[in-house]
Parts: sequence; structure tokens; C-alpha cells
Amino acid sequence: MIRVDYAGPGGACEGLRTLGLEPVGIEWDAAACATRAAAGHLTIRADLATYRPYHRPGSVAGYWASPPCQTFSTAGKGDGRDQLDDLAAVIHAERWADADLFDDKTRHVIDAARTAVELAPEWVAMEQVPAVLPLWRALAHVLERHGYSTWCGVLCAADYGVPQTRARSALTASRVHRAMAPAPTHADRPGMFGERPWVSMADALGWSGDLDRRQVSAGAGGTKVPVALVGASRPAPTVTGQAVGQWVVRDGAGGIVHRLTARDALTLQGFDPAYPVRGTKAEQGQQIGNAVPPPLAAHIIAALTGAHYERNVT
Repeated sequence: MIRVDYAGPGGACEGLRTLGLEPVGIEWDAAACATRAAAGHLTIRADLATYRPYHRPGSVAGYWASPPCQTFSTAGKGDGRDQLDDLAAVIHAERWADADLFDDKTRHVIDAARTAVELAPEWVAMEQVPAVLPLWRALAHVLERHGYSTWCGVLCAADYGVPQTRARSALTASRVHRAMAPAPTHADRPGMFGERPWVSMADALGWSGDLDRRQVSAGAGGTKVPVALVGASRPAPTVTGQAVGQWVVRDGAGGIVHRLTARDALTLQGFDPAYPVRGTKAEQGQQIGNAVPPPLAAHIIAALTGAHYERNVT
């Protein structure tokens, strides 16, 4: 059995599926569970702050977790970032009951760390926004005490054929293999290692022009102002939960020629554009923006387990 916690709409599970593996995902969000059902992924709907199924230690082959990022993301208020030292101390000391001292979203990094240790699977993989890397390092020390080889670092999705420069902190650990970073298959400036060029938005979607992300300004009236334009000859920036419908492509004269659709966002995340995302438009956008890019998950797990993975990309 492979268990995926905070499974979302199925990004990590899609990555596992490409390796011939069929995990069980645990997720609470109703719309994400509906998406998973439509995609054929096994799911248990449960709140992972309280869900404690019994598994005999070692009975789970692999464990993946992508706990919520809102309090650690630079787009949020930063409550989690402000508590990194306290969180790391709790994890390092394995004081799992102290998760109750943190808010309902921040605590999940402790709950995920606890599950990884108590399940004692053959392998562990965790991912989150880059700010969480100190917590993965704390957990790596704990897992090493329990007999694992570990690796921690920050990965860029574009280095693995995803047309997006999404950066994620990752932890991998194994009892049977040496844990290591997945070897990049693509690079911004390909060199002697045979990498292919990054996949651009033009490659993935056939766009020309400039991608204009928009955000609500802090000024009076909540006026929307443009942020930096990104040429279609580059990979997309990180796809957020608000990207669908708000990101636009502009021509040389500044006119809007395309507005980002759910299918576009799925492609930029490395999903099949026909992936059956369920829910309202807002719920679909959040699911896609919060998802793990499936190719990135597949590369992480392949490097961790020795499985073969090859994806046909530009």
C-alpha cells in the first residue's frame, strides 16, 4: 500500500500512476474528493488533524504528504513562517502532541511528520513551498535516527519538463535506497548533461505574446494592477489558485487575446488538459493551483524507489 496524505485533486497520485502504482489518497475537501473520484483515484475523505488509522509499522510501502501551505506561502500572512523555529523544535524532539499548540493549518506539517515516523514505511516523500525546507531538514534528522537515508532541497518543476517555474521544497527518505535529488531532465541553459531546454508556454499551449498576471493592489478601491509580464517563450510562473480567469495573454499592442482557462492551467501544471476537475470555477482553480505537478511527483518517486519514468515532452 502507498498512502498519500493531503492528496488534493490527484497530482501526486497521477505521478504515482505513471509509475504503475495505485495509491490511496486521504483528502478532506469535498470538491477535490469529487475530482479524485472522477479520475479513478482511491480516496478516504478525512481530516488529517484527527484521522489516525492503525497501520502496523512497516505495513505501508510508501508515504507521500503535501500538507497545506497557506501559512507558509509568501502569498499568505506568514504565521507559519514566523513559527519555523518552534515547529522545527517540536519535530526534532518528536513532541507530536504539541501540534495542538499551533493553528489548524500550520499544525499539519507536524501531523505529517508524525505519520511518516509512526508508519515506518519503506520510503517517504514530502513537498511544500520553499519556506518549509527547515522543517523538512528537522524531519530528516528524525528519520535518520530511525534508520533512513534522507535528502532535502528545493526543486524547480521546469527542470522536470513542467512548463512552469514552480519551486517546491522536498524531503525524500528511504530504508532501502540512498535518497537523492531526482536528476533534472530540462534546464534553462542546457549544458553537458544532456538536458533539454525548459518547456515554454508557447511549447505547451501554442501561445504568443506576454502573460500578464494580475493582483489586487493595496491602494484605494482595490484596483487591479499588472505585475511583471512573462513572455510566452518562457515557462509560466507558479500557477496559483486565482490564476484561472485572471491571468491573460496580451499582444504587442497590449490587447487581451486569451484568458487562462482551467485546461490551460492543467497543462501548465503537467496534467492532461482533459483531467476531470470538479466543482465551481473557483473550486477548480484552487484545486489546480494547489496541486502537485504530476511529472515532478513521478520524478521524485522514481529517484527514491528506482522505478523507471520517461515522459514524452518537448
